[in-house]
Amino acid sequence: MARKSCVFLALLVGIPSIDAPTARAAEGRTPLAESFLTTGKLSEGESALAAALKANLKDDQARFGLGVVQFVHAVERRMQDFHRHGFRTDIAGRGNPITNLPVPLNAMAQPLDASKARVLLQSWVEELKTVEATLTGITDPEVKLPLHFGLIKLDFDGNGRFAEDETLWKIYSQFNPTAMSNAAAAADFVIAFDRGDVDWLRGYCHLLSALGEIVLAYDFGPVLDEFGFSIFSGMKPKFAYQELKDASSFDLGTILDAIALVHAIRLPLADANRLKSALAHLESTSALSRSSWKVILAETDDDQEWIPNSRQHSVVPNAQVTPEMIQGWFSFLDEFETILKGKKLLPFWRGKDPMMGVNLRKIFTEPKPLDLIRWVQGPSVEAFLERGEVTSSQIWGRLNQIFHGNFVGFAIWFN
Repeated sequence: MARKSCVFLALLVGIPSIDAPTARAAEGRTPLAESFLTTGKLSEGESALAAALKANLKDDQARFGLGVVQFVHAVERRMQDFHRHGFRTDIAGRGNPITNLPVPLNAMAQPLDASKARVLLQSWVEELKTVEATLTGITDPEVKLPLHFGLIKLDFDGNGRFAEDETLWKIYSQFNPTAMSNAAAAADFVIAFDRGDVDWLRGYCHLLSALGEIVLAYDFGPVLDEFGFSIFSGMKPKFAYQELKDASSFDLGTILDAIALVHAIRLPLADANRLKSALAHLESTSALSRSSWKVILAETDDDQEWIPNSRQHSVVPNAQVTPEMIQGWFSFLDEFETILKGKKLLPFWRGKDPMMGVNLRKIFTEPKPLDLIRWVQGPSVEAFLERGEVTSSQIWGRLNQIFHGNFVGFAIWFN
Protein backbone atom coordinates (compact mmCIF):
# COMPACT_ATOMS: atom_id res chain seq x y z
CA MET A 1 0.00 0.00 0.00
CA ALA A 2 1.31 3.43 -0.82
CA ARG A 3 1.98 5.38 2.34
CA LYS A 4 0.87 8.86 1.41
CA SER A 5 -2.61 10.12 0.59
CA CYS A 6 -5.06 12.61 1.99
CA VAL A 7 -7.73 13.70 -0.43
CA PHE A 8 -10.15 11.33 -2.10
CA LEU A 9 -8.35 11.03 -5.43
CA ALA A 10 -4.96 11.05 -3.75
CA LEU A 11 -6.36 8.52 -1.31
CA LEU A 12 -7.53 6.30 -4.12
CA VAL A 13 -4.26 6.53 -6.02
CA GLY A 14 -2.51 5.69 -2.78
CA ILE A 15 -4.05 2.24 -2.50
CA PRO A 16 -1.91 -0.91 -2.66
CA SER A 17 -0.32 -1.64 -6.00
CA ILE A 18 -2.63 -3.20 -8.55
CA ASP A 19 -0.73 -5.78 -10.53
CA ALA A 20 -3.63 -6.67 -12.80
CA PRO A 21 -7.27 -5.69 -13.02
CA THR A 22 -9.59 -8.12 -11.30
CA ALA A 23 -12.92 -6.31 -11.52
CA ARG A 24 -15.25 -6.18 -14.49
CA ALA A 25 -18.41 -4.20 -14.94
CA ALA A 26 -21.60 -6.19 -14.75
CA GLU A 27 -24.24 -5.93 -17.42
CA GLY A 28 -26.81 -3.21 -16.93
CA ARG A 29 -25.21 -1.65 -13.85
CA THR A 30 -23.77 1.53 -15.32
CA PRO A 31 -24.82 4.42 -13.04
CA LEU A 32 -25.67 7.87 -14.36
CA ALA A 33 -22.62 9.39 -12.65
CA GLU A 34 -20.17 7.26 -14.62
CA SER A 35 -20.65 8.95 -17.99
CA PHE A 36 -19.87 12.36 -16.50
CA LEU A 37 -16.86 11.15 -14.51
CA THR A 38 -15.30 9.36 -17.48
CA THR A 39 -15.83 12.30 -19.84
CA GLY A 40 -14.80 14.92 -17.30
CA LYS A 41 -18.12 16.76 -17.65
CA LEU A 42 -18.44 17.33 -13.93
CA SER A 43 -20.56 20.47 -13.94
CA GLU A 44 -23.04 18.81 -16.28
CA GLY A 45 -22.94 15.75 -14.06
CA GLU A 46 -23.88 17.72 -10.96
CA SER A 47 -26.83 19.26 -12.78
CA ALA A 48 -28.03 15.98 -14.27
CA LEU A 49 -27.78 14.06 -11.02
CA ALA A 50 -29.50 16.85 -9.08
CA ALA A 51 -32.32 16.71 -11.63
CA ALA A 52 -32.55 12.93 -11.30
CA LEU A 53 -32.85 13.29 -7.54
CA LYS A 54 -35.50 15.95 -7.90
CA ALA A 55 -37.49 13.55 -10.08
CA ASN A 56 -37.00 10.67 -7.64
CA LEU A 57 -35.96 11.56 -4.10
CA LYS A 58 -35.54 7.86 -3.27
CA ASP A 59 -32.86 7.27 -5.91
CA ASP A 60 -29.89 6.75 -3.61
CA GLN A 61 -27.61 5.61 -6.42
CA ALA A 62 -28.08 9.04 -8.01
CA ARG A 63 -27.49 10.65 -4.60
CA PHE A 64 -24.29 8.62 -4.11
CA GLY A 65 -23.20 9.50 -7.64
CA LEU A 66 -23.90 13.18 -7.02
CA GLY A 67 -21.77 13.12 -3.87
CA VAL A 68 -18.86 11.50 -5.71
CA VAL A 69 -19.11 13.90 -8.67
CA GLN A 70 -19.26 16.86 -6.27
CA PHE A 71 -16.14 15.62 -4.53
CA VAL A 72 -14.17 14.94 -7.70
CA HIS A 73 -15.22 18.36 -9.01
CA ALA A 74 -14.03 20.01 -5.78
CA VAL A 75 -10.66 18.30 -6.12
CA GLU A 76 -10.44 19.38 -9.77
CA ARG A 77 -11.16 22.99 -8.82
CA ARG A 78 -8.42 22.96 -6.18
CA MET A 79 -5.93 21.59 -8.71
CA GLN A 80 -7.00 24.31 -11.14
CA ASP A 81 -6.39 26.86 -8.37
CA PHE A 82 -2.91 25.43 -7.88
CA HIS A 83 -2.24 25.66 -11.60
CA ARG A 84 -3.69 29.17 -11.90
CA HIS A 85 -1.30 30.50 -9.29
CA GLY A 86 1.75 28.58 -10.47
CA PHE A 87 2.07 25.80 -7.91
CA ARG A 88 5.62 24.48 -8.05
CA THR A 89 5.33 20.71 -8.17
CA ASP A 90 9.12 20.44 -8.40
CA ILE A 91 9.38 21.57 -4.76
CA ALA A 92 6.10 21.57 -2.87
CA GLY A 93 4.53 18.63 -4.67
CA ARG A 94 7.18 16.06 -3.85
CA GLY A 95 5.77 13.58 -1.36
CA ASN A 96 2.74 15.77 -0.70
CA PRO A 97 -0.43 13.65 -0.63
CA ILE A 98 -2.73 16.47 -1.69
CA THR A 99 -0.58 18.02 -4.37
CA ASN A 100 1.51 15.10 -5.58
CA LEU A 101 -0.73 15.08 -8.62
CA PRO A 102 0.17 16.28 -12.13
CA VAL A 103 -0.56 19.98 -11.70
CA PRO A 104 0.73 21.39 -15.00
CA LEU A 105 3.37 24.10 -14.91
CA ASN A 106 2.04 27.59 -15.61
CA ALA A 107 4.36 30.19 -17.10
CA MET A 108 1.59 32.81 -16.85
CA ALA A 109 0.70 32.33 -13.19
CA GLN A 110 -1.78 34.77 -11.69
CA PRO A 111 -0.85 36.68 -8.51
CA LEU A 112 -1.67 35.10 -5.16
CA ASP A 113 -1.58 36.51 -1.66
CA ALA A 114 -2.52 35.24 1.79
CA SER A 115 -6.00 36.76 1.65
CA LYS A 116 -6.79 34.98 -1.60
CA ALA A 117 -5.31 31.75 -0.24
CA ARG A 118 -7.70 31.89 2.73
CA VAL A 119 -10.65 32.32 0.38
CA LEU A 120 -9.58 29.30 -1.67
CA LEU A 121 -9.13 27.15 1.43
CA GLN A 122 -12.50 28.27 2.79
CA SER A 123 -14.10 27.32 -0.54
CA TRP A 124 -12.60 23.83 -0.22
CA VAL A 125 -14.04 23.41 3.27
CA GLU A 126 -17.48 24.61 2.12
CA GLU A 127 -17.44 22.22 -0.83
CA LEU A 128 -16.60 19.32 1.47
CA LYS A 129 -19.58 20.33 3.59
CA THR A 130 -21.79 20.13 0.52
CA VAL A 131 -20.51 16.67 -0.39
CA GLU A 132 -21.05 15.38 3.14
CA ALA A 133 -24.58 16.79 3.22
CA THR A 134 -25.40 15.01 -0.05
CA LEU A 135 -24.08 11.68 1.19
CA THR A 136 -25.86 12.01 4.54
CA GLY A 137 -29.19 11.64 2.73
CA ILE A 138 -28.41 8.06 1.63
CA THR A 139 -30.54 5.50 3.48
CA ASP A 140 -30.72 2.51 1.11
CA PRO A 141 -28.63 -0.29 2.70
CA GLU A 142 -28.24 -1.94 -0.73
CA VAL A 143 -27.02 1.11 -2.64
CA LYS A 144 -24.26 0.39 -5.17
CA LEU A 145 -22.15 2.67 -7.34
CA PRO A 146 -19.92 0.64 -9.69
CA LEU A 147 -17.40 2.93 -11.37
CA HIS A 148 -14.60 2.52 -13.89
CA PHE A 149 -12.20 4.19 -11.48
CA GLY A 150 -9.22 4.43 -13.80
CA LEU A 151 -11.19 6.17 -16.56
CA ILE A 152 -12.18 9.20 -14.45
CA LYS A 153 -10.90 12.42 -16.04
CA LEU A 154 -9.88 15.67 -14.38
CA ASP A 155 -9.06 18.94 -16.11
CA PHE A 156 -6.20 20.14 -13.89
CA ASP A 157 -5.23 23.17 -15.97
CA GLY A 158 -8.79 24.29 -16.69
CA ASN A 159 -8.34 24.45 -20.46
CA GLY A 160 -11.41 22.32 -21.19
CA ARG A 161 -9.34 19.52 -22.74
CA PHE A 162 -8.01 16.30 -21.25
CA ALA A 163 -4.44 15.24 -21.78
CA GLU A 164 -3.47 11.62 -21.18
CA ASP A 165 -1.97 12.46 -17.79
CA GLU A 166 -5.32 13.93 -16.68
CA THR A 167 -6.92 10.49 -16.64
CA LEU A 168 -6.92 8.73 -13.30
CA TRP A 169 -5.25 5.53 -14.48
CA LYS A 170 -2.32 7.58 -15.74
CA ILE A 171 -2.10 9.43 -12.44
CA TYR A 172 -2.18 6.14 -10.55
CA SER A 173 0.60 4.70 -12.68
CA GLN A 174 2.87 7.55 -11.51
CA PHE A 175 2.47 6.29 -7.94
CA ASN A 176 2.74 2.61 -8.87
CA PRO A 177 4.47 2.21 -12.27
CA THR A 178 3.59 -1.49 -12.51
CA ALA A 179 -0.07 -0.93 -11.71
CA MET A 180 -2.90 -0.32 -14.16
CA SER A 181 -0.25 0.46 -16.74
CA ASN A 182 -2.45 1.12 -19.76
CA ALA A 183 -5.89 2.31 -20.80
CA ALA A 184 -7.07 -1.21 -21.63
CA ALA A 185 -6.37 -2.36 -18.08
CA ALA A 186 -8.13 0.72 -16.71
CA ALA A 187 -11.17 0.05 -18.88
CA ASP A 188 -11.52 -3.37 -17.27
CA PHE A 189 -11.13 -2.19 -13.68
CA VAL A 190 -14.29 -1.44 -11.69
CA ILE A 191 -14.87 -0.67 -8.03
CA ALA A 192 -18.42 -1.33 -6.80
CA PHE A 193 -18.72 1.26 -4.05
CA ASP A 194 -21.48 0.30 -1.61
CA ARG A 195 -23.21 1.46 1.57
CA GLY A 196 -20.11 1.02 3.71
CA ASP A 197 -18.18 3.26 1.32
CA VAL A 198 -20.75 6.02 1.75
CA ASP A 199 -19.70 6.51 5.37
CA TRP A 200 -16.08 5.98 4.36
CA LEU A 201 -16.27 9.00 2.05
CA ARG A 202 -18.27 11.01 4.58
CA GLY A 203 -15.53 10.30 7.11
CA TYR A 204 -12.88 11.60 4.74
CA CYS A 205 -14.89 14.76 4.13
CA HIS A 206 -14.81 15.38 7.87
CA LEU A 207 -11.10 14.57 8.14
CA LEU A 208 -10.17 16.93 5.32
CA SER A 209 -12.47 19.59 6.76
CA ALA A 210 -10.70 19.26 10.10
CA LEU A 211 -7.34 19.88 8.44
CA GLY A 212 -8.70 22.90 6.62
CA GLU A 213 -10.27 24.36 9.75
CA ILE A 214 -7.00 23.95 11.69
CA VAL A 215 -5.13 25.99 9.08
CA LEU A 216 -7.86 28.63 8.90
CA ALA A 217 -7.86 28.97 12.69
CA TYR A 218 -4.49 30.72 12.49
CA ASP A 219 -3.28 33.82 10.72
CA PHE A 220 -0.71 32.38 8.33
CA GLY A 221 -0.68 35.52 6.17
CA PRO A 222 2.72 37.00 7.08
CA VAL A 223 4.46 33.64 6.71
CA LEU A 224 2.88 32.89 3.34
CA ASP A 225 3.52 36.40 2.03
CA GLU A 226 7.20 36.12 2.91
CA PHE A 227 7.94 32.53 1.93
CA GLY A 228 5.13 31.56 -0.46
CA PHE A 229 7.15 32.55 -3.53
CA SER A 230 9.04 29.26 -3.28
CA ILE A 231 5.75 27.33 -3.56
CA PHE A 232 3.71 29.45 -5.97
CA SER A 233 5.31 31.28 -8.87
CA GLY A 234 2.37 33.68 -8.71
CA MET A 235 3.81 35.01 -5.44
CA LYS A 236 6.78 37.34 -5.73
CA PRO A 237 9.74 37.38 -3.30
CA LYS A 238 9.29 39.92 -0.53
CA PHE A 239 12.98 40.84 -0.49
CA ALA A 240 15.21 41.55 -3.47
CA TYR A 241 17.88 39.07 -2.33
CA GLN A 242 15.44 36.15 -2.25
CA GLU A 243 15.78 34.07 -5.37
CA LEU A 244 13.44 31.61 -7.00
CA LYS A 245 15.54 28.47 -7.39
CA ASP A 246 14.81 25.13 -8.96
CA ALA A 247 14.33 22.04 -6.85
CA SER A 248 17.93 20.90 -7.23
CA SER A 249 19.37 24.13 -5.82
CA PHE A 250 20.68 23.88 -2.31
CA ASP A 251 23.00 26.59 -1.10
CA LEU A 252 23.54 28.84 1.89
CA GLY A 253 20.56 30.99 0.91
CA THR A 254 18.29 27.95 0.85
CA ILE A 255 19.45 26.90 4.30
CA LEU A 256 19.00 30.41 5.69
CA ASP A 257 15.50 30.67 4.22
CA ALA A 258 14.57 27.34 5.82
CA ILE A 259 15.83 28.50 9.22
CA ALA A 260 13.99 31.81 8.85
CA LEU A 261 10.79 29.98 7.93
CA VAL A 262 10.91 27.90 11.11
CA HIS A 263 11.41 31.03 13.20
CA ALA A 264 8.62 32.84 11.34
CA ILE A 265 5.99 30.28 12.33
CA ARG A 266 4.53 32.36 15.14
CA LEU A 267 0.89 32.37 14.16
CA PRO A 268 -1.74 34.42 15.99
CA LEU A 269 -5.21 32.97 16.30
CA ALA A 270 -7.48 34.19 13.52
CA ASP A 271 -10.63 32.32 14.57
CA ALA A 272 -10.46 30.08 17.64
CA ASN A 273 -13.92 28.65 16.92
CA ARG A 274 -12.49 26.90 13.88
CA LEU A 275 -10.43 24.68 16.17
CA LYS A 276 -13.58 23.61 17.98
CA SER A 277 -15.09 22.87 14.59
CA ALA A 278 -11.99 20.85 13.67
CA LEU A 279 -12.39 18.79 16.85
CA ALA A 280 -16.01 18.06 15.97
CA HIS A 281 -14.92 16.96 12.48
CA LEU A 282 -12.32 14.59 13.95
CA GLU A 283 -14.93 13.10 16.27
CA SER A 284 -17.26 12.62 13.30
CA THR A 285 -14.45 10.98 11.33
CA SER A 286 -14.04 8.35 14.02
CA ALA A 287 -17.79 7.80 14.41
CA LEU A 288 -18.24 7.36 10.66
CA SER A 289 -15.36 4.90 10.52
CA ARG A 290 -17.20 2.80 13.09
CA SER A 291 -20.47 2.97 11.17
CA SER A 292 -18.71 2.18 7.90
CA TRP A 293 -17.09 -0.90 9.37
CA LYS A 294 -20.35 -2.01 10.95
CA VAL A 295 -21.83 -2.19 7.46
CA ILE A 296 -18.72 -3.80 5.95
CA LEU A 297 -18.62 -6.53 8.59
CA ALA A 298 -22.27 -7.39 7.97
CA GLU A 299 -21.82 -7.85 4.21
CA THR A 300 -22.29 -11.36 2.83
CA ASP A 301 -21.63 -10.66 -0.87
CA ASP A 302 -18.24 -10.39 -2.54
CA ASP A 303 -18.78 -7.84 -5.25
CA GLN A 304 -15.82 -5.79 -6.47
CA GLU A 305 -15.18 -4.55 -2.93
CA TRP A 306 -13.23 -1.36 -2.23
CA ILE A 307 -12.74 -2.22 1.44
CA PRO A 308 -13.55 -5.88 2.17
CA ASN A 309 -14.24 -7.69 5.39
CA SER A 310 -12.13 -10.75 6.16
CA ARG A 311 -14.47 -13.03 4.15
CA GLN A 312 -14.42 -10.87 1.04
CA HIS A 313 -11.84 -9.99 -1.58
CA SER A 314 -10.76 -6.48 -2.46
CA VAL A 315 -10.51 -5.37 -6.08
CA VAL A 316 -6.94 -4.56 -5.09
CA PRO A 317 -4.89 -7.77 -5.49
CA ASN A 318 -2.86 -8.87 -2.46
CA ALA A 319 -4.69 -6.39 -0.22
CA GLN A 320 -5.92 -8.89 2.34
CA VAL A 321 -7.86 -7.78 5.40
CA THR A 322 -7.63 -10.16 8.35
CA PRO A 323 -9.81 -10.41 11.48
CA GLU A 324 -6.78 -9.31 13.50
CA MET A 325 -6.48 -6.14 11.40
CA ILE A 326 -10.14 -5.31 11.90
CA GLN A 327 -9.86 -5.86 15.63
CA GLY A 328 -6.72 -3.74 15.66
CA TRP A 329 -8.50 -0.95 13.82
CA PHE A 330 -11.27 -0.83 16.40
CA SER A 331 -8.59 -0.76 19.11
CA PHE A 332 -7.10 2.26 17.36
CA LEU A 333 -10.48 3.99 17.24
CA ASP A 334 -10.92 3.34 20.97
CA GLU A 335 -7.53 4.91 21.72
CA PHE A 336 -8.04 7.80 19.31
CA GLU A 337 -11.43 8.70 20.75
CA THR A 338 -10.10 8.49 24.31
CA ILE A 339 -7.33 10.94 23.38
CA LEU A 340 -9.77 13.30 21.65
CA LYS A 341 -11.90 13.33 24.80
CA GLY A 342 -8.87 14.23 26.91
CA LYS A 343 -9.18 11.05 28.95
CA LYS A 344 -5.73 9.97 27.80
CA LEU A 345 -2.77 12.25 27.20
CA LEU A 346 -0.15 12.44 24.49
CA PRO A 347 3.43 11.86 25.64
CA PHE A 348 5.42 14.98 26.50
CA TRP A 349 8.88 14.93 24.98
CA ARG A 350 10.56 16.72 27.90
CA GLY A 351 10.79 15.96 31.61
CA LYS A 352 11.07 12.69 33.49
CA ASP A 353 7.52 12.30 34.81
CA PRO A 354 5.92 9.44 32.82
CA MET A 355 2.47 10.58 33.98
CA MET A 356 2.89 14.07 32.49
CA GLY A 357 1.32 14.49 29.09
CA VAL A 358 -0.41 16.83 26.63
CA ASN A 359 -4.19 17.13 26.69
CA LEU A 360 -5.01 17.21 22.98
CA ARG A 361 -8.61 18.24 23.57
CA LYS A 362 -7.50 21.46 25.29
CA ILE A 363 -5.47 22.42 22.23
CA PHE A 364 -8.77 22.57 20.34
CA THR A 365 -11.05 23.91 23.07
CA GLU A 366 -8.67 26.34 24.80
CA PRO A 367 -6.36 27.30 21.91
CA LYS A 368 -3.31 29.55 22.05
CA PRO A 369 -1.26 31.25 19.33
CA LEU A 370 1.10 28.83 17.60
CA ASP A 371 4.81 29.45 18.15
CA LEU A 372 6.63 26.49 16.59
CA ILE A 373 9.99 27.02 18.29
CA ARG A 374 8.45 27.40 21.74
CA TRP A 375 6.26 24.36 21.07
CA VAL A 376 9.31 22.24 20.37
CA GLN A 377 11.18 23.71 23.33
CA GLY A 378 8.19 23.28 25.62
CA PRO A 379 6.94 26.63 27.03
CA SER A 380 3.99 26.87 24.63
CA VAL A 381 2.86 23.39 25.67
CA GLU A 382 2.67 24.38 29.34
CA ALA A 383 -1.03 25.37 29.13
CA PHE A 384 -1.94 21.89 27.87
CA LEU A 385 0.19 19.79 30.24
CA GLU A 386 -1.36 17.74 33.02
CA ARG A 387 -0.75 14.55 34.93
CA GLY A 388 -2.81 11.50 34.03
CA GLU A 389 -2.83 8.34 31.94
CA VAL A 390 -0.58 8.73 28.89
CA THR A 391 -1.20 6.72 25.75
CA SER A 392 1.32 3.91 25.62
CA SER A 393 3.92 3.37 22.92
CA GLN A 394 3.23 -0.35 23.33
CA ILE A 395 -0.28 0.14 21.95
CA TRP A 396 1.01 1.88 18.85
CA GLY A 397 3.82 -0.62 18.44
CA ARG A 398 1.31 -3.45 18.57
CA LEU A 399 -0.84 -1.77 15.92
CA ASN A 400 2.15 -1.36 13.63
CA GLN A 401 2.94 -5.03 14.11
CA ILE A 402 -0.62 -6.09 13.25
CA PHE A 403 -0.47 -4.05 10.05
CA HIS A 404 2.95 -5.43 9.06
CA GLY A 405 4.85 -2.22 9.73
CA ASN A 406 2.51 -0.06 7.67
CA PHE A 407 -0.21 1.05 10.05
CA VAL A 408 -0.32 4.55 8.53
CA GLY A 409 -0.84 3.15 5.04
CA PHE A 410 -3.68 0.90 6.13
CA ALA A 411 -5.19 3.72 8.23
CA ILE A 412 -5.37 5.86 5.07
CA TRP A 413 -7.20 3.04 3.32
CA PHE A 414 -9.43 2.00 6.21
CA ASN A 415 -10.41 5.46 7.51
